[in-house]
Amino acid sequence: MAERLEDPRPAPERLLAEAHASERAAQRGKLKILLGAAPGVGKTWRMLEIAGARTREGIDVVAGVVVTLLFLWISHLALLFGAELDSELERRRELRAGLPAEQTLQLPPRDTRTIHKAHRKRRRDLERGRAVRMQALREQAHERYGAGHVPSGDAGGADDGSTTTARRDYEEARR
Repeated sequence: MAERLEDPRPAPERLLAEAHASERAAQRGKLKILLGAAPGVGKTWRMLEIAGARTREGIDVVAGVVVTLLFLWISHLALLFGAELDSELERRRELRAGLPAEQTLQLPPRDTRTIHKAHRKRRRDLERGRAVRMQALREQAHERYGAGHVPSGDAGGADDGSTTTARRDYEEARR
């Protein structure tokens, strides 16, 4: 009598059941949430590593937008809270110093170097602009009245009517 050999192939029913199960699992969405105490680069880096691995496996991944927006939101909240806290601490210092700081802060800024530097730069720019304008006025007077009638400080040309007219034009333009 011939022995019956077992078939090494799996049963078709079992293969079909496994295929249906894997299709159902592939259709289901997965949500992975990474939580942390503070916004930072570490969670973002880990999330991108996971997303890259899933993408290489052929799984569609939507990530990054929510993390970025959440990071920006939390960062702005932290900045606003810090500014509010600093303002209230400053107000308390002023009230203890006897200044009327119930509505607005009264103390001068702690560091005014930047303000003074900006004022000096503005003053230099104004002086340079004024020098350019005065040079242009001298050149215009030279063209209009000639070389002897260009008003340059105390030195003037001959004391005839044209010098007075040139000086008046010069003074009007200077204003």
